[in-house]
Amino acid sequence: MDPSQTYDVPQRIGLLYDFLNSLDLRRYIEHGRTHEPSDRFPDEEALSTWMRRRGLLDAGDSLAQADFLAAIGLRAAIRSFVEAEPGARNASPAALGLNAIAARFPLLIRVPARPSPWLTPQQGSSRLGLLLVQLCDLAQSGELDRLKMCASDDCKWIFFDRSKPGNRRWCSTTLCGNRHKIRSYRERQRASRAI
Repeated sequence: MDPSQTYDVPQRIGLLYDFLNSLDLRRYIEHGRTHEPSDRFPDEEALSTWMRRRGLLDAGDSLAQADFLAAIGLRAAIRSFVEAEPGARNASPAALGLNAIAARFPLLIRVPARPSPWLTPQQGSSRLGLLLVQLCDLAQSGELDRLKMCASDDCKWIFFDRSKPGNRRWCSTTLCGNRHKIRSYRERQRASRAI
């Protein structure tokens, strides 16, 4: 099952959410089970299969190595952008990296007889450009700052902050947030004993 189906994520960003969390860096123990870091896209064929299932690659087509590397670069660039502090993202080095890789995924604007224009991948380019479209849609709706990376060094999961104030730091307050609070408490206790 895809992460967007497991977690409370708006359907309109499901593709982006699943793509970003295809790199799972979690490495903590939960309910006796150790999370080991993993990558759903270790090679061209794994990513090609994922893209075909989502209609991003035609049946029978496979990615060339250069296209695979560009896709992995796009994932890394968007993850870095999301990891940057929301108020400083646009001026961050991560924004420059995202701008650079986005050039490999050109978009066109379409203005048909619909209420408003929309972006779409340029014909002949990778349909992974739809990830950038979803990122732009989040920015347009004012919700881009709600797409965040968990602040836990043991996690780094991308999550969509549905809290009313939009100020969550962890993907799960009961798991990552609680672990952080326990660590902080223990550090304070050690520091007070050392005095």
